[in-house]
Amino acid sequence: MTSTARAARTAGDLLAAAIATCDRLGRTDLADRLRAAAARLANPTTVIAVVGEFKQGKSQLVNALVGRDLCPVDDDLATVAVTWIFHRAEPRSRVRRVKDGEYDTMEVPFDHLDEYIAEAGNPDNRKQVDLVEIGLPNPVLSRGITLVDTPGAGALRAGAAEAVLGFLPYADALLFVTDASAPLSPAELRFLARARERCPAVVVVLSKVDLYPEWRRIRAIDEERLREAGLPDGIVAVSAELRRSAIAIPDAKLNDESGVPDLMAHLRVGTLEGAEREGAGRALAEAGDALEQLRVAARARREALADPERGRVLLEQFETAKARLDDLHKARSRWTTALADGIGDLNQESDYRLKSFIQRAQDHIEHRLSDTDPAREWEALAAEVQADMATAVQEIFDNIDEHLRGLAESIAELLEDEKGFEAPTVESQEETTAESLWAGLDRVSESRRAAVLSSALSALRGTSSGVMLLGVMARLAGLALATPISIGVGVAFGAKQVVDERKRSLEKRRHEARAALRGFLNKAQIELGTRIRQVIRDGHRALRDSFSHRIGELTATVTSGAAGIRTELDQHEADRRQILPVLDDSIATLGDLIGEVRTALDRHEGSAR
Repeated sequence: MTSTARAARTAGDLLAAAIATCDRLGRTDLADRLRAAAARLANPTTVIAVVGEFKQGKSQLVNALVGRDLCPVDDDLATVAVTWIFHRAEPRSRVRRVKDGEYDTMEVPFDHLDEYIAEAGNPDNRKQVDLVEIGLPNPVLSRGITLVDTPGAGALRAGAAEAVLGFLPYADALLFVTDASAPLSPAELRFLARARERCPAVVVVLSKVDLYPEWRRIRAIDEERLREAGLPDGIVAVSAELRRSAIAIPDAKLNDESGVPDLMAHLRVGTLEGAEREGAGRALAEAGDALEQLRVAARARREALADPERGRVLLEQFETAKARLDDLHKARSRWTTALADGIGDLNQESDYRLKSFIQRAQDHIEHRLSDTDPAREWEALAAEVQADMATAVQEIFDNIDEHLRGLAESIAELLEDEKGFEAPTVESQEETTAESLWAGLDRVSESRRAAVLSSALSALRGTSSGVMLLGVMARLAGLALATPISIGVGVAFGAKQVVDERKRSLEKRRHEARAALRGFLNKAQIELGTRIRQVIRDGHRALRDSFSHRIGELTATVTSGAAGIRTELDQHEADRRQILPVLDDSIATLGDLIGEVRTALDRHEGSAR
């Protein structure tokens, strides 16, 4: 058993103990949060993008990994829509389309998915499919793996490579598929070099080895080319057909020969264990946060029992804290206003960035067309405009991500400033309940800040912004940029025309090229404007809900503490003497558990380094 598995199990045990403690002490809100953390720990999400040129066996590999024919693989078919495949207890397939500027999601039977995923059923993505979601029970996916089958990154759609590259920061690993018919091309090597900058976990998969007897020679050449390019030269050879046959028979030896177990082992050592380590760290931090809140309330009760006068001071402090926290719940509190203002600024900035890019692109087109003949340069010019658009989209989405994360940090700091209450000054050198309360709230605040970035903004990675980014960019790469008719005519007959007619024909070709490119940019601006606003709305909602939830937890903590103090202040002296040992035991138990969690977290962080 790996050290990661042991760490994850230890984190799981501690999390279970923390959940039981929260339930026993009546804090179901904290227990529910920890149950969500336990679910993430048991099934950490690992996003793996499967990428490659057209007809390299990319979709075949996806099918081989899940052991089921999901993605179209015929020679005359090409994937035109992003397909998101994940574990789900009950099978379900859904298609998300863009309709009248809004998302329209509908369930589609598995045997009809080709009508939306494949070129044959959805040429040029005319159905405006943004995403295909496939959830199914599967032992490979059950480890938290989410596979993303992307449209081909080849030259059939200019800008498609940039679309995939833009998505990679949101992925945990990249499987780059190239078949064994020929060595890696210069274009593939360039793509891999750029991909490595965005996603360090890159695995090259040599596919269709069952069809090419010389595949070992091809792999050796590929490894040499990767070394020369300064890239990792490890290549995993896979046969999707052998995997398919092995599952059908079934035959364990044939399955080993397929190479799929080797690929899974490769992913397990790096990507999957990394996700498990990260999940264990987050879970331990969540447990420490919740337990600290429980200890704050328990210490308040204990101090009120031991010293009623001190308890009355504490009660006042708790009530002050609750009043301040209640203020934070109000619709027009400073933090909600600051959040709304920040989102408004982000909308304006993103809109300005998009419009500025469109204007620069139009100016560039005018400049290029002023001294070139579209008949000769059309393909290069169209590809350049689409690639530039994809790059601009990536920059805009990256800026949104960065802005939202910065906004989360600033709101967390603002909440600390708005806390508005101080711990009382005491002469005792020992930590009092009041001091531990504020220290606990400070620790909770730090945990909350980290939790906001990992949970409230988790939508920006993967199932929201990341997928939306990939879908939008893939759709933009597929927007029609058909060659205007007169451009083709100019190539065929331009040499036969007189000089004046030739000039008129050239201007006509430029005019049509200009109109076609502007039309593309206009469509792109409308499409992107809608999607950008939606991403920002999602981010706003995620931040608002996460901070509101955590403020609610703190309110429950101080409310519970105040109620406990009132109860203990009403106790008779004899009752106090009986209750004190029980509270001491409870506080000691909480302290021991908190100590275990912190030790495990320190050990976990040390192993991660």
